[in-house]
Amino acid sequence: MTPEDWHNGMENEAASVDDATWAGEARRTAWFQRGPRVLLVLGAALLLYILINSVLVMALNAFSIGYGPQGLRPMLLGSPLPISLLVLLIPCLAAVFLVRLGVRPALIWMVPALGMVLEPLIARLVTMTLPMNLPDAVAGQQMDLLPWGRIDLRQFLLVLVWKALAVGLGLWLGQRSLRKNVKAGQVGLKR
Repeated sequence: MTPEDWHNGMENEAASVDDATWAGEARRTAWFQRGPRVLLVLGAALLLYILINSVLVMALNAFSIGYGPQGLRPMLLGSPLPISLLVLLIPCLAAVFLVRLGVRPALIWMVPALGMVLEPLIARLVTMTLPMNLPDAVAGQQMDLLPWGRIDLRQFLLVLVWKALAVGLGLWLGQRSLRKNVKAGQVGLKR
């Protein structure tokens, strides 16, 4: 019997018993058996989420001060594509992969929310400076690639709403892909 079979058996047993106390204890025991793995997956997803967002912010800031291929500069900085990538695509893909790994949707919402709280703290701790590489820049002028400042509450809430919509889309896509795998007879990722 695999741990997943045991967990499912405990959940089914707890659902079919009339004794509420025993059912609660069975559910807690089943959760504690599975809990550390879920917390490990969520922690890894949160670290990866913060790392990807930070690298993209640093890359966009490096483009803005004159590094990288300058032909891409107008496309990247003059369009909403980079911001859309940060705000929509990353949380959506994170939600899809976490659903495929078997994490409950209620827990998946925590990854982007905690990421938004931890990213400014990490930006305060990590300083990545480069000299400005623009023709009109003062020689030796440095710019931090992970800047931080005061957080505008209205902007923070707006980004949080957009990320919530992206996570909702990712949850839907992940559950849909799981259903397609089950209908096709594929096992998919082991939960």
